[in-house]
Amino acid sequence: MALGKLYDYNNDFLVDVNYTFHNDTDAGWWGELVPRQHRPILDDTRYIIELADGRRGGCSLHKRVNRATMGAPSVFVYNFRGRGLLR
Repeated sequence: MALGKLYDYNNDFLVDVNYTFHNDTDAGWWGELVPRQHRPILDDTRYIIELADGRRGGCSLHKRVNRATMGAPSVFVYNFRGRGLLR
């Protein structure tokens, strides 16, 4: 997993994320991410993701899995999906 950043759609920093990028085409791109700190993230809300190489793009997130480990707070895995080019 690579290290990226997640911003709200007003470009305010929210949280560092570990992400896996699965696809990048002209039609769209997607992947999975795990926040590195606990922050409230809403499903189907627009966010901006910044990848390790500095490219950024608008995306929506959908909560996929709750990875619970004994004695630790829940960690959620999110699918992200974006359209257009990453810049």
